[in-house]
Amino acid sequence: MVTAELKDGIIYIILDGNITYEEFLAAVDPIFASGEKYIGFVSDGRKMTTINPAIQHKLEQHHQMNNADKPNAILMSPGKKVVADIYTKFTRAKNTAVFTNEDDAVKWVNSYR
Repeated sequence: MVTAELKDGIIYIILDGNITYEEFLAAVDPIFASGEKYIGFVSDGRKMTTINPAIQHKLEQHHQMNNADKPNAILMSPGKKVVADIYTKFTRAKNTAVFTNEDDAVKWVNSYR
């Protein structure tokens, strides 16, 4: 399941369990369509079980095609952070950083204001 909300200029995306690309679009597209201003994203994957590499690739492509100039903070549990760090380095994901602490993620996104 994917949920998203705009709060204080940041789009918070919660990834819970197994997710699909269509669920992601259904959660974030209404925020994009609203025309409200946002500075970036905090994507919380700490409750995500696993992610299909093809879906992960689609999500990264979506970010690069639509929001490459926006910071994307990814929250992961400490064990999953290592894998996420490797993935972001391998894909050369722009404006993307992986965190285990939400406050640190929010501070990093806010540094783009």
